[in-house]
Amino acid sequence: MRVFADQPATRGALFPRGTPAPGWRPAPGLDEVTGALWHELCGARTPPAATSPAGAWTLDEHDTRRALAGPVLGPAAAFWSRVVFLSDVPASPFDTLHGRLADLARDAGPTACVALAGRGLHGFRGRHWVVAPGNLHLSAALPLRLPAAVAGPALAMLPPVAVLDAIAAATSGALAAGVKWVSDVLVGEAKVAGCLSATHVRGGEVDLAVVGVGLNVATAPRIAPTPFVPATGCLQQYPGGAGLTLGDMTWHVLAALAARATRLVTEGPATLAHDYRRAALVVGRRVRIWDEGLDDERDPHGWPPARVAGLVVDIDRNLGLCLHGQADAVERGRLAFEESCQAFGL
Repeated sequence: MRVFADQPATRGALFPRGTPAPGWRPAPGLDEVTGALWHELCGARTPPAATSPAGAWTLDEHDTRRALAGPVLGPAAAFWSRVVFLSDVPASPFDTLHGRLADLARDAGPTACVALAGRGLHGFRGRHWVVAPGNLHLSAALPLRLPAAVAGPALAMLPPVAVLDAIAAATSGALAAGVKWVSDVLVGEAKVAGCLSATHVRGGEVDLAVVGVGLNVATAPRIAPTPFVPATGCLQQYPGGAGLTLGDMTWHVLAALAARATRLVTEGPATLAHDYRRAALVVGRRVRIWDEGLDDERDPHGWPPARVAGLVVDIDRNLGLCLHGQADAVERGRLAFEESCQAFGL
């Protein structure tokens, strides 16, 4: 694995607490994928020649192994081919890896990009994501091969379950979190993370998955509450999470993504689906579900009625919600808990 970063001022905060200080040095050159990613997202700050990037720093293989030999990443260090840290991005690395760089990423091995700040970062269906200092904004391209029929639901489950794994590992189980359908991570009723996934399919197989994780580590962004997200939180505000840093959570999430992706390929989706359902916060609760296209910036009193409402009794293998008394599972939509709806006067 190779690690790259672009700003001397930020390089010291990129690794977990207690990690031996790594020996950063100017990068003499970049491989094709790193160079393309670098110039897509840092083009205004670097010359066009990828072989001589301005401001690119790296660790040699020995320093990388030494820095990541501890319990946080351990054997998963062999999973990632490269991790790129960028202090500021003009566009979403998720979109870049899913779009223009997909063919390169498919052949290059698992690639992760962490943006410390930037514009254009977003949640599901392009919804705005507030970028805040000390929080994790991670995008990753995962070349793999899975039957398309099962890969879609499984890969939607993978990033939120990996975030739960990472929180549990980083806090030694002291901080409990769960998943709000489909891919939000909550502590209590407050959203601390949102996840994305997208796939490329060839010949009936998924051969590239791109995942995104926005995790509030140090800052709870200020956003107008809605029935869908009535509150936001960050890990540091909760018992068990007070000492966590961006460096801690970056590598815990990378380790968890590596472990979950490896198990998905080698074992299939059953374990992942089981763990997702076990962590789901919707089973046994009354919910309302609106269409995806709902404009949630409008006053909720002007919203149309929910498309469906009821008590969730199960989640099926395709990530569909099974509601009491309804024959068909709900496979898409925006979900709000009944209590949140009532709190907003709906």
